[in-house]
Amino acid sequence: RKHDLLVDLVRKDQDHNRRLQQKSVQNKLREQRQQITRAKKYHNDYHVQHRARLMRARTKEERMFRQLFEEGLGLQKLRLREQRAYAKEQQLEHQRRHQDQIESLENYYKDQALLKMKRELRSRMEREIRDLQRIIIQNDEDDHFQDLEVQRLRNRVHMASFQYNTSYLH
Repeated sequence: RKHDLLVDLVRKDQDHNRRLQQKSVQNKLREQRQQITRAKKYHNDYHVQHRARLMRARTKEERMFRQLFEEGLGLQKLRLREQRAYAKEQQLEHQRRHQDQIESLENYYKDQALLKMKRELRSRMEREIRDLQRIIIQNDEDDHFQDLEVQRLRNRVHMASFQYNTSYLH
């Protein structure tokens, strides 16, 4: 009976030890699962933070590149405006020179035409004066007639002179 009690006691002790071992194994497994869960959570948090850092860095880089691009674009726009202004200035200068040349040619031809008109007027007046002189010489015999003729010729000379002066002024 003592033996049975002892065997029973040893069996209970073994059962108890087994249960303790099982509990210990279960606790270790639970501890391992918790560690794995914590490690996964840490790993996920690390990856999320790492991605966030990378995204911030990428956003910062993109912002810098966008700013550089906008500054470069601004410089190109400024250069383009300057080139357009320079081209317009050159075009205006060319047009002004061209207009000056045209006006110079017009003035030259006007002056030539005026000179030609003056020469023609002078030669016509000289012809008329010669004709008048011839008439005066031919009509020298009659004083009265001659006085009238002289008066008429003077009037014509005055008129021609007036026309010459008037056209010369214009």
